[in-house]
Amino acid sequence: MITVTDLSYSYGPLKALDGVSFSLPKGKVVGLLGPNGSGKSTLCLCLAGILDKKGSAGEIKISSQDMGSFAPEELALQMAVVFQDNVFSFDFTAYEIVLMGRSPYLRPLQPEGPEDHQIAEKAMRDCDCFELKDRPIRSLSGGERQRVVLARALAQATPVLLLDEPTNHLDLKHQKQILSLVRELAANKGVLSVVVLHDLNLAGQFCDRLLLLDQGRLVKQGTPEEVLTPETLNPVYQINVHKIYHPVTGSPQIII
Repeated sequence: MITVTDLSYSYGPLKALDGVSFSLPKGKVVGLLGPNGSGKSTLCLCLAGILDKKGSAGEIKISSQDMGSFAPEELALQMAVVFQDNVFSFDFTAYEIVLMGRSPYLRPLQPEGPEDHQIAEKAMRDCDCFELKDRPIRSLSGGERQRVVLARALAQATPVLLLDEPTNHLDLKHQKQILSLVRELAANKGVLSVVVLHDLNLAGQFCDRLLLLDQGRLVKQGTPEEVLTPETLNPVYQINVHKIYHPVTGSPQIII
């Protein structure tokens, strides 16, 4: 679904990514891990096709097609993106924000149809934010706003989801709800989700595969069992950690 080959990116003299390569199949939840400044957000921006190509080298393909060959409207049909910081210049209602996820399917100035409204409403209910539909987006708390933006991504109905810290601002209930939903989309609809996470235990519990970045380089990739080990994590995070197993799911968990 996504293939990255020898990807590098520089902000002037600063090299944020250095020779990163991986392949990700459809129907998987892939966690992107690493300490602050490791290159996670830069990699997300590259995958989203947002950064200036002058600073980049290497290749990104989606469904065997070079990302640079996609027109913006074509890319919007392939990938929905949720960034960790969302700024809104106008006070649209939460429902209007979610309905914007349907715009790639509409001609210019074409109004949304009944199916678009049905998809938007379901996305809001799945993200537990339908009761917020008439609220101005700038009146919402950080967690409420995050759920609305996630609903917009779901309404876009793409085969790839790119989520940069989607659990940021969310309480425990909604962290589990959103990541469980991402897993259901992978299992039932074959959606590939690339999820940036700082919580290694959520990564161990909900992800099929993990990519661990450090100083712009991909230092380890594999299953949570393979990546979440003291031998791998200690030098990257510069702290001694211990590995245990979740008493219910059996997934690897990290304690300090």
